Amino acid sequence: MMLFILFLFNLAVSNKAELILTGAMDGPLFGGNPKFVELFATTNVADLSSYTVAVGYNGASTGTAVYTFPADSVPQGTYIYVAATANNGEAGFSSYFSCTPDYLTSASLGNGDDAYLLRKNGVVIDTIGKIGVDGTGQTWEYLDGWIKRKNVSTASTPSVTFNQAEWTVSGKNALDGCTTNTLCNSIYDFKGCAPNVGSDPDITLISAVQGSGASTPLNGVVVTIQGIVVGDFQDGDSDIKRNLAGFFVQEEDADADNDPLTSEGVFVYDPTLLTDVSVGDEVIVVGTAGEAFGNTQISDVSSITVVSSGNPLPTAATITLPLAASNGNNPDLEPFEGMLVTVSNKLVITEMFQLDRFNEIKLASERFYQYTQQNVPNTQGYADYLDLVDRSTITYDDGLATQNNDIRLLDGFQNWPVTPIRMGDSVTSLTGVLYYSFSLYRLISTADGTVSFVSENPRPLAPALNGDLKIATLNVLNFFTTLDIGTAKTSNGNDPRGADSQTEFDRQLEKLVTTLLEMDADIFALIEIENDFLPGSPGNALEFLTDALNSATASGTYDWVDPGQQYVDSSDAISNGFIQKTSIMVDGVAILNDAVVESLDGNLLNQDSSGTLFDGPSTNRASLAATFTIIGSANCITIANNHFKSKGGTGTGADADQNDGAASFNNRRLLAAKALDQWLDTDPTGSACENIAIVGDLNSYAKEDPVRYLTDTTFNPNAKFREIFVNPEIQYSYVFDGMIGTLDYVFVNAALAPLVVDAKKWHINEDEPDALDYNLDFGRLATYFDGSNAARNSDHSPVLIGIDFTP
Repeated sequence: MMLFILFLFNLAVSNKAELILTGAMDGPLFGGNPKFVELFATTNVADLSSYTVAVGYNGASTGTAVYTFPADSVPQGTYIYVAATANNGEAGFSSYFSCTPDYLTSASLGNGDDAYLLRKNGVVIDTIGKIGVDGTGQTWEYLDGWIKRKNVSTASTPSVTFNQAEWTVSGKNALDGCTTNTLCNSIYDFKGCAPNVGSDPDITLISAVQGSGASTPLNGVVVTIQGIVVGDFQDGDSDIKRNLAGFFVQEEDADADNDPLTSEGVFVYDPTLLTDVSVGDEVIVVGTAGEAFGNTQISDVSSITVVSSGNPLPTAATITLPLAASNGNNPDLEPFEGMLVTVSNKLVITEMFQLDRFNEIKLASERFYQYTQQNVPNTQGYADYLDLVDRSTITYDDGLATQNNDIRLLDGFQNWPVTPIRMGDSVTSLTGVLYYSFSLYRLISTADGTVSFVSENPRPLAPALNGDLKIATLNVLNFFTTLDIGTAKTSNGNDPRGADSQTEFDRQLEKLVTTLLEMDADIFALIEIENDFLPGSPGNALEFLTDALNSATASGTYDWVDPGQQYVDSSDAISNGFIQKTSIMVDGVAILNDAVVESLDGNLLNQDSSGTLFDGPSTNRASLAATFTIIGSANCITIANNHFKSKGGTGTGADADQNDGAASFNNRRLLAAKALDQWLDTDPTGSACENIAIVGDLNSYAKEDPVRYLTDTTFNPNAKFREIFVNPEIQYSYVFDGMIGTLDYVFVNAALAPLVVDAKKWHINEDEPDALDYNLDFGRLATYFDGSNAARNSDHSPVLIGIDFTP
C-alpha cells in the first residue's frame, strides 16, 4: 500500500470526523479512467474498516456501497485514493499520475454526474455533490473532469449537506484529449507521490531491506522505498548499453543508517519499464523485497514515482582491494550490494577470457602469479594465496544481460581494438554500481566515458635476437587442417580441435603465418598441431603450414621435419612438430613413447596411476627429438619438443589434485620429465651432438616437480638442464584464472648453456583478449580480427633463444 502524507499544522478542533471526502475524477482515458474518489485523514485513523464509500447513481437518494476499507491504520494528513479497476483502471491511474492508487474496487464509480457519499458505521457523514440529485447540467457536474475540495487541512470537517462554495469544479469535458495530469490544461491538484519520507512510517529504509546478513530479512514483504537513482539499467529506454531490466536506488546520505554491515542501495527489477527513470531522479518505489540468484532486489513493482530529477548523487561507498579477510577468510561485498561504489586504489586487468562473450573482465590490485610459479606446492599456502587473490579481484561488467554484444559497449573499450587494451593495463578510481550475478560481485559503469584504461603493458614488436641460430617454441592452439565440421574425424579417428569452418581456418592460418614470419626463427618447435605427418596427407597440418610460409616468402625457405611415421603420438589428436629453414639440416629424429620408456626404465610406467605415460588417453604427448646442423658447419643442436599432460581433468591416486597448487596429474608430468631426462642421455637421434635443449609446453609452473626435476639440483642432485632466464619465477607465458605463470620453456644442458647469447619471451598472446583470435563462435564480430597482426595467434606466448656457436 502507498499512503501519501501531507503534514500540516494540527489545529485542535473538537467533534470532527477522522476521514473526509476531498475529490473525485471522471477521467479522459478509455472507460473514463482514471476514475477515483479521494479522501483525507484529518487525524490518526486506527481502523479504516468502519468507513464505506457509496455512489448515488443518477440522482439516487440512497447510495450504493462501492468500497469498504480494510482494517488499516493511517496517520493524520494522509491522502487516500480509491480507484476503479474496470477497463484497466489501475493502469490508467498509474499512467495518468505516474503513481499507484492505494485501494482498488471492481464496482462502478461515479461518472461525473453522480454524487459520492462517505459512511461511517453505516451513517452518511460527508458528500460530494447533492444527494438525490442527478448531476447532469448541475454546476457541480464534472463529467470528463474533476471536483476538488478547497482548503483541505486537519481542521476540515465533513458535511452531509453539499456546499459548492467549498469545492472547485473543472467543468464538463475539461479533460478531453489529456493523457497525463502534468500535460493537461486542467490539472488536478493531486496529492499523491510526494511524501515527507523522513516522517513517513510507510517508507522502509533501504538498509532495512538489505539487512546485515547475506539476504534480505524482509523476503516476500511489500515495501515502499525512497532514494536516488544511481544506475539506470532499464530495458527499452534510450540507453541501449545498459539493460538489466531495472535500476539501482541508493538512500540519500541523510537517511543512511551508518551501519557498516548494511547496504544503502538496492536493485529495482522493472522488466516492463513501468516508469522511465534517469540517474539523479528521486524516486518512490513500491514492490516486494526478495532475492534473485543471491542479489537483493525489489520485484513485482506496483508503483514507481519520480519525485524530482537532477539531484546530486549519494556519496559512493569506497572500497580498497584487497578486502580485509572476514568470515573465515571469505571476502564479503554484501554491505555494498546495490550501491554506487568507488575502488580507491589502482587496478590492473588480470583476465579477459569472458570479454568476447559477456563483455566482462577481471581487475585486481596487482597481477598475481600462479602460486606454484613462485612457491613449491603447499596445501595451506595455496589456500591462503587463493584467498588473497579472491579478496584482491573484482569483475568489471558492461551491465547488459545479453550475450555476445559488441565489446566496444563496455565503457573504456570504445576505441578497442584500434587502441589495444591488454592485461596489465590499469584503471584508477573505478566507479560503478555493485551487482551480484552468476556468483560474482560485478562493478558496472553507470555512464559512458567514466572509465579510462591506461596502457602499462604495451603490445611488443617481435623481439630481435642475437646469435647464429634462432629457435622459437610456440603452442599454436590446435592448428588442424581437418575442420571440426559435423561428424568429421582426423585420420587417426579423433575429433578435430581447431577451426570449425573454412573461414576460421583461413583466419587462423593467416595470423599464424604472420606470427612465424615476424619471429623469423631458423627452427620452430610447434605444439598442438594435428597429429598426422604422412607426406601429402590432407591432415598433415605441419606440411600445410610450411607450404603457406613458403608462399608468403621466398619459395623453398622452409621445410618440415618428417618424423618417419604418420603419427608421432600413438592415439592423440594433437602432437608436436618442427619447421626449419632449409639452411638447416636434420641429422636425426626420435620419438619418446611408452615402448621406449619400458626399454629405459619400466619402473617409471609402474609408478603411474594408469601404467602409461605417453600412450593412451589423458597422458603426456609423445616427445619428438630432432638434431639440427647448420649446413656447411659442424654446429649442431638436439631439440626435444614436448607437451606434458595438462592440469585439467580428474586424476586418481598420485595424480589426484592435492589442492597444493600443482593441480591434477602432477605425478604423470614428473614421470614424463624423468623419462625424458633418461632418454636424452641415450643420444636418441644417434647424432652424437652434445648440445641439447628441452623445449615446449610442460604444463608445469616454475616451482612444480617436473620443472624442478630437470633444472633444480636442490630437488634433483642430478639435474642436467638449466633455465635460460634469470629469475624464472617472475617469467610468464600463460594466463589462467586471472593469474600468470610459465608453462612454456627452453632448458639447455651444460654444453649448450654458454652458447645461448639471447633469450626472450614475446608477450603477444597471453596478455591479449582471445576476442582477437581466429574464432567466430558465439556470434563474435569478424571485424575484430586482423590477420596481419600477430596479436593473439594462440593462448600461449612464444619463447625464443639465440645461439652463437662462435661466441
